[in-house]
This record gives sequence, structure tokens and C-alpha cells, in this order.
Amino acid sequence: MRELECFFQENCYLPPNEKIMVSDRFEDGELLWEIRAVREAELRKMEKETEENLCAAAVVFPDLQDRKLWESYGAKSSAEVLQNMNETPAEYLRLQKAVMVLNGFQKRKAERRETAKN
Repeated sequence: MRELECFFQENCYLPPNEKIMVSDRFEDGELLWEIRAVREAELRKMEKETEENLCAAAVVFPDLQDRKLWESYGAKSSAEVLQNMNETPAEYLRLQKAVMVLNGFQKRKAERRETAKN
């Protein structure tokens, strides 16, 4: 039987940040984006719990909170900046998929599929 201490907050961790290639249009394809896992409590504090907001919250670099970046894209939110920065659907999907995997959604989906088979 496992010890209760395994469940204490100080023993819980999020996956480490990842650097990913979202688009080759920035810095000749040499510029990697950095994403992080988002805690459930942080997600619930969002105005709307959408994939767009999850993706925006997960991006560490570039800094989607930077007002100059917002002005550059004529955006009013981090999610809007993100949508405007990724000009092709493939770019946005690459980011979205990486965020979902890092936050455990692909694993849950695979587990549900396996459970449904049985």
C-alpha cells in the first residue's frame, strides 16, 4: 500500500516545459516556442474553458501577455494574438496538439478508447 504522503501537494508535479516548432515563418524556422502544462485550477479560473484559452495559457514563449505583441496583431486577448500569429491552420494545429499532449488529453483519449474496446 502506498503512503499518503505521495498525494501531498509538494510531491505532485507537472510535466516539464517543452520547446516545439510551431512555424518556420519566424527567424527562418530556428525559433522554437516554449509550452507548459496548465493546472486544473488555473484552467477553471479562465473566463471560458476553451482549447483556445488553454493553448494561450500554455504558451510561455513568445510572451502572449506582451502588449506590444497584442498591438502588432490588433488583438484584444492572448488567445486572439495566438490565432492571428498562426496564419495557417496547420501551424495552429501543431501547437494545439502539443499542448493537448503535454496536458495529458491525448493519453486520456487513448485510455477511453482502450476502455471502450473492452
